[in-house]
Amino acid sequence: MEEIGDSPLVDEMKLVENKTIEFERNLDQFKKTLDFEEDRLTKLTMKRENLQKEIDSMYQDILMEKEKYRKTIENVIEEREKIAEECHINLTENVSSLSLIEKCESKVEASKEINYNIDVDIEKIRCDLMENYISAKEDFLTTMKNQIQQQKKKLSFDNPTL
Repeated sequence: MEEIGDSPLVDEMKLVENKTIEFERNLDQFKKTLDFEEDRLTKLTMKRENLQKEIDSMYQDILMEKEKYRKTIENVIEEREKIAEECHINLTENVSSLSLIEKCESKVEASKEINYNIDVDIEKIRCDLMENYISAKEDFLTTMKNQIQQQKKKLSFDNPTL
């Protein structure tokens, strides 16, 4: 009579049991890796949200600066209108006074130059702010790309069967 330990069915059961144990170990390792990567993803998501908040804050700062310069321009325009009105009054009251005419003309020219300089400054600031914004976006995207590549490398290294 054949012993039970030598039967092919017992051998097959031992093989299945060993494979099951190995599979469970691999599954546990995969779960740990998955938990770790989910943790990392959560942290990266938080970093991304913080960066988005910073970008939003920068954008709000840009809007505030834009509003500030808009008000400055409005004030300059009002001042220019006042100067033009002064010139008109002076011209009508003192038509024969050439010195008053020259004074008004110089004020108008000065206000034009001020307007031009303000326009140039506003354009420079706008360009600088946009460059900073674009640079921050590029840095953010590069960081995210590098982190994703590192995760892919880590996943493929830690578990090449995935």
